[in-house]
Amino acid sequence: MRNSLRLIAFASFLLPLALAETERNITVTGTAVVQVVPDHVAWYINIVDTNPDLLNAKKRNDERVTAAMELIRSLDTEPADMQTSNVSVGKEYNHDEQGRQTEFKHYLVQRSVVVKQRDLDRFDEFFNALVEKTQADVNFSWQSSQALELRKEARKRAAKIAKEKAESMLAELGATLGPVITVEETSDRAFAYTNISNTIAPAAIMQDDEVQGTFAPGAIDVRVSVNVKFGIGG
Repeated sequence: MRNSLRLIAFASFLLPLALAETERNITVTGTAVVQVVPDHVAWYINIVDTNPDLLNAKKRNDERVTAAMELIRSLDTEPADMQTSNVSVGKEYNHDEQGRQTEFKHYLVQRSVVVKQRDLDRFDEFFNALVEKTQADVNFSWQSSQALELRKEARKRAAKIAKEKAESMLAELGATLGPVITVEETSDRAFAYTNISNTIAPAAIMQDDEVQGTFAPGAIDVRVSVNVKFGIGG
């Protein structure tokens, strides 16, 4: 019994030391950017029609969707590169000054189309025709079929940057880098271009430790950030 009490007391003595040791950690973020020239563009086409008469709203929406699909097929688009949503029907109402719903306003019929255009030489042709024939709300983003492999490469670089940053900081403080406790990858912030307001979305603000290659006009960024928590040695 006495030995058991000694073991319990000894374990209780070690517990605060163990907790103190695990609390000695450092969390850093490494971000890497790999640039690539896009090889296709993804179009996001949203076609919305409103009318107090549901059949008229649906008819007009069908006509505009048909026009968009004919234009898409003119690009020799592969079926796998095109996706359409189901039709969505809703009601909209007017509201008074207090924001309370009043009388019925109109029906809203909506359908969207996503298409991947691989022939970039016909970008302007497709865009101009799309706006002229459908008057749809259109967004687009430059993309690359190599993005997955490039993301893996960026992830490796980001992890290396995080480790080097932690080692450098601890060296200045007279400590050493311990084992990895947690690793978390954050979402990337790739370049996206949109014509919804006839502007180009600005690039995300660069951090001091981000690795970026020489700027190449027309290139897009594959960006990965990794948060790593390391233990701290003596």
